[in-house]
Amino acid sequence: MIKSSALLEEAARLKAEDASLSCYAAFTKAARSLGLKRSPALQEISCLQLERAVRQYQETFRPGHLGVVNELRRRALSAMRFLDQFRPRLVGSILSGTADANSKLTLHLFADTPEEVMLFLMERKIPFVESTRQHRYRSGEYRSHPVFSFVADGQQVDLVVFNSLEIREAPLGAGDTGLIQRASVAQVEKLLEAGC
Repeated sequence: MIKSSALLEEAARLKAEDASLSCYAAFTKAARSLGLKRSPALQEISCLQLERAVRQYQETFRPGHLGVVNELRRRALSAMRFLDQFRPRLVGSILSGTADANSKLTLHLFADTPEEVMLFLMERKIPFVESTRQHRYRSGEYRSHPVFSFVADGQQVDLVVFNSLEIREAPLGAGDTGLIQRASVAQVEKLLEAGC
């Protein structure tokens, strides 16, 4: 129990310092720094536990952290309103509250074709880089989705485009976190009103 507690605390510290670390990478680095092997007992620590531990670490050691997260959520809300026709959903560390000032703003968009989003950006003269991202679903199926990345007012933004019907089923998150949590404009507004 002491080993798993120490591993969780170290992984939370590492992830709080580098929000880009995946759950697996944070646990692996933490185990290495503590001289532990990732035994089956240690692997029972979940990514959800890590997310809670990161939030607790940030509340304890970074008292201004909530202000940073709320500013990122306000930026996300502005982007979501701008992209309203694509029914945007906020995902990732900005939604979960574990983001830092350098975190990427990631939105899931829904369109009949990716070209609709591409044309929207081009008409507004927003330069972007196109890539793809793989997502796994409960069925075990993997699907590729186009990603349009750009920087707006110093904020890195990733727009992941799903087909219109995929709004009904979120893909699985990394590790054992279950489905990727998504938040609509109304849900992000409520988070900001609640100040959490």
